[in-house]
Amino acid sequence: MTVLSLSQSDGNGSGKIDILDKFEETEKTCKIVVGRAMKQKAPISTEKSDDVAKDKDKIEAAFDKFMYYSSDLNSQMTKTTSEAAPTQHSIAEAKYGQDLGNPFGGLALWFLLTCTAEKHEWKRIDVMLEELTQYVDSAFKRAVDVAAYLQKINILFIELTKAGASADVLHSRTLSQVFGRISDGRHVGADRLDCTEWQKIGIKAAAWVDKRDDDPTIVFWEEVFLDLTLRTMPSLHTLARESLVEILLDQQQERLDSQWGSAFRGWACRP
Repeated sequence: MTVLSLSQSDGNGSGKIDILDKFEETEKTCKIVVGRAMKQKAPISTEKSDDVAKDKDKIEAAFDKFMYYSSDLNSQMTKTTSEAAPTQHSIAEAKYGQDLGNPFGGLALWFLLTCTAEKHEWKRIDVMLEELTQYVDSAFKRAVDVAAYLQKINILFIELTKAGASADVLHSRTLSQVFGRISDGRHVGADRLDCTEWQKIGIKAAAWVDKRDDDPTIVFWEEVFLDLTLRTMPSLHTLARESLVEILLDQQQERLDSQWGSAFRGWACRP
């Protein structure tokens, strides 16, 4: 059973109503709605919330004003979602007939839609994180395969960053593991045909390990990927190398933009 609670607590006590359940308009329920709305700075009274909470007439006046403002939202949300989001619509209106809609229908639908979207997004992130972990641990033996290995990780890294995954989480799942695997190239035996290539790659990766040991906060995947990818593709034409650098720098900027955007949204949406 789905429950969406609208709660309010203050020095005079606390209360809670389920906005999906049939609403009974009483002094207590109106006080809960008004208290919660005023806590969120709803313009339903010019007086202080503590003063309103102590006066029955003021509670009724503020409640009527809240319902007036809510009516248009309810109408628009329920009409829009009846076909676009029928599942959420039916949940929000389940306790009400066609003639009398849920007085909190707009709020209920907003919560249901955003909550569902967030859960689906995090489920998708979890799946991609698992895919990233599996690929980081995937097997490869030839030095020539390192570039493709890094590129696949980079694609997943960029997708996860855009989806909202934490940079710290992504770095914890990539850097140490990748460094550990590639830096071992320093110890490849001389009997291998790609011994020289492996040693060059391994030395470069080991340098990143030392840098990260000194200060983990200054080592980012984009820079590591850029450095190691160019190291593992020395035969690239100069113009192709410059193009790759430009692409990778754009990816780094996208990561920064995404992080700042997420931070701003988190600040703007705080209750």
